[in-house]
Amino acid sequence: MEFFNPNNLSNNICILTSSHLAVKWHISPHLNNLSKYSNITILTSNIKYLDYKDLKNISLVELNINNKISPLNDILLTFKLYNFIKKNNFHGIITMTPKAGLLGMLASFIALTEVRIHIFTGQVWYNKTGFIRKFLILCDRLISSLSTNVIIDSKSQFNLLLDYNIINSKKSTVIGSGSVVGVNLVRFKQDFINRVSDRNFYKINDLTVLFLYLGRINIDKGIFDLLNAFISYSSSSNYMDSQLLIVGPLELSESDTSLFHALINQSDVIYLPYTDYPEKYMNMSDVLFLPSYREGFGNVIVESAAMGIPSVASDISGISDSVVNGVTGILHKPGSVNEISDAMVLMSTNSNLRQSMGVNAKSRVHDHFSQQQVLNSYLEYYKSINLFPKYSI
Repeated sequence: MEFFNPNNLSNNICILTSSHLAVKWHISPHLNNLSKYSNITILTSNIKYLDYKDLKNISLVELNINNKISPLNDILLTFKLYNFIKKNNFHGIITMTPKAGLLGMLASFIALTEVRIHIFTGQVWYNKTGFIRKFLILCDRLISSLSTNVIIDSKSQFNLLLDYNIINSKKSTVIGSGSVVGVNLVRFKQDFINRVSDRNFYKINDLTVLFLYLGRINIDKGIFDLLNAFISYSSSSNYMDSQLLIVGPLELSESDTSLFHALINQSDVIYLPYTDYPEKYMNMSDVLFLPSYREGFGNVIVESAAMGIPSVASDISGISDSVVNGVTGILHKPGSVNEISDAMVLMSTNSNLRQSMGVNAKSRVHDHFSQQQVLNSYLEYYKSINLFPKYSI
């Protein structure tokens, strides 16, 4: 890892994540603001998928962090990070994702980096048990203790982390109403002309109620609960003309992948493996489903809400901040196939409820989660904690 300062800005900031997708989804919208005040070096994996040529003062450095526990490799990588941070004299470091947070905070603490910020966007230990749960909680406590500042992306997660003695309330905060990036209201808006043409392309009738799941497909996201609920609903006497659209990359074992395909083949499900245009599929849909067992803020919920789409989602920390139960959507017990199926019945048979929840959801996003509002709030916070020494408030 090498770094060359290409300009005259004296302030250097390092951003560290274990996944380029975290950079793409959570960090990219902030870069225009950050790069006005500092040189930004981004350490993450698969940098070939990131392109910031239009932005000045941005450097990309390839760094592969194995998310599995590997004591020797993790110690070696921590010292490698320490040398990199020390050599480049970073004034501040921002970490996101658990493993990157742990190694990055350790390395930057040893290097005496002045401002060390970690952003919590969900807890990997939330649905774990036994020793692994205790160990992961301990790791989060260490990340928090080594940070000078901690950002949590929702109020319910803040309370959860406080209850488990993971964070110190004096140096921890939720920016605004929550979310890391908010919603780009220019991008995520209803388009009735394209809705008709896109539904026609996939042979979806105008009157069909289209349920949508959009995100990574893994066990923790409750994907099998959703499929089993849809199969149960489809075979019930309450079934209305409905389809389920699933969009996202598979993160399943070989056996679970086989089960996934078997389940979608026995019901009216459309599966698409990936998209860079989630707004297209939200625009086609009538209800978003997110039956996760653990989640961060659930930005996909407020993105679809900006397009007037209500959500049905798990009543868990994080999601409970992005859905107002009974107002902008429906919250259900995590893992409850029956409650998900009942919500499908309610949402498919009551168009007035769908529409009123959609209107409420859209209004809430415009009031609290517009991207410009969120980005400006983050920038003011960064200034207040001396991330940009020359520009502090």
